[in-house]
Amino acid sequence: MKNRIFSVVLALILTFALFPTLAFAADPWWSTPVSEAGKYGKNIVPEHLNLVWPDGGTELTDNRSRSETPRLRFAMIAIGWVEYALGKPIAEVISERGLTVNYTAFSDTTDPYVLAAYTLGIVSGTKAPTATERGTFAPWDSMTREQAAVMVRNACRVVGMDISNTAPAGFADAPDISGWAIDAVNFVRNNGIMNGTSVTPLLFSPKATYTYAQTVTTFNNIQLDHTPEPRVHVDYGGLELRLEESIVLAGIMSFQEKYPHGMSVVEYSDHWYEFDGRRWQDSRTLLSCDQFVNEISAVVFPYFRPGTGSYVAVRNDDEWNIIGCDYSKIRIGDSFVGGPGAGGAGHTAIIIAVNGSKITLAEANFNKIVSWTRVVDLEDCIKKGIGFDIETFYE
Repeated sequence: MKNRIFSVVLALILTFALFPTLAFAADPWWSTPVSEAGKYGKNIVPEHLNLVWPDGGTELTDNRSRSETPRLRFAMIAIGWVEYALGKPIAEVISERGLTVNYTAFSDTTDPYVLAAYTLGIVSGTKAPTATERGTFAPWDSMTREQAAVMVRNACRVVGMDISNTAPAGFADAPDISGWAIDAVNFVRNNGIMNGTSVTPLLFSPKATYTYAQTVTTFNNIQLDHTPEPRVHVDYGGLELRLEESIVLAGIMSFQEKYPHGMSVVEYSDHWYEFDGRRWQDSRTLLSCDQFVNEISAVVFPYFRPGTGSYVAVRNDDEWNIIGCDYSKIRIGDSFVGGPGAGGAGHTAIIIAVNGSKITLAEANFNKIVSWTRVVDLEDCIKKGIGFDIETFYE
């Protein structure tokens, strides 16, 4: 008998040693709901939402699924779900209800999804706007589970669901739930939308941070009395996208404060190799200039990437000679694309200050240091025959 047990154990050890992936073959818990809610399913998640993660990656992984959901991105998913549930762009939903979007409601965001969610009463700001003063929304702040429950219940109300089932759900930590959130927490539990963080004892963990995977799963869990068609993507839900330079600057400065060296972790290996007559240090996480621009754009311009805007400065595609540049049109947040430099490489950066023809850049240059202070004189570039593009998202 002992020999048989030993043989079985040995066989298992050898199996996992030779085929280690068999030991971890099961998909993570979030895989099914994220897939069902994604673009090949209900399509409630805006396509641009996950292009860049805090670690610089672009694919959803188990680690990234645990990333905090900022308030702005929760609003995006909430509006995507409302569009899916009602089968129409959010601008049409707002118009049918006789509501008007206040594009100047907040001093820290003009995001159309946030403004739509605020107009419909799904979200509120961290400071309410008044007749004489703009409010604040804190778009990149994280959320707690009880805050999420309130917003989810509000979204259910918007699509006409009965939200009256607020009988006590039996959470052991109910005394920790804020009074303004208790009905919403009971509602989401009673309707199988949010099921808590522990079964024995039954806990809701109201003050815990809400994650991306939990957000998508929550909206995917909502049971409607009909089965809608997958959501059809409409840019900004048919709403206007209004950018303000002061808000863009605030977004860039908040990014600088949180990620002074960029989102990506830069690590170099000891391996060097020759390419194009030069020595290069091998690294898979090297922060390039365009990657850094993408990272800032993911925060400041969540709907755009370099190459999708219009051009303030126009150059000849073949020779990089400037045809014209109106410096008065250059704004903070515009993308600077420089012509060939040493070794034939181009360069891209984000403009964070403008003083006539002199611009200050936020940039990365394949090293561990991100610069926020380099000044480039565009007049000097033109005199020296150095071509450049200034790409803007304002127009």
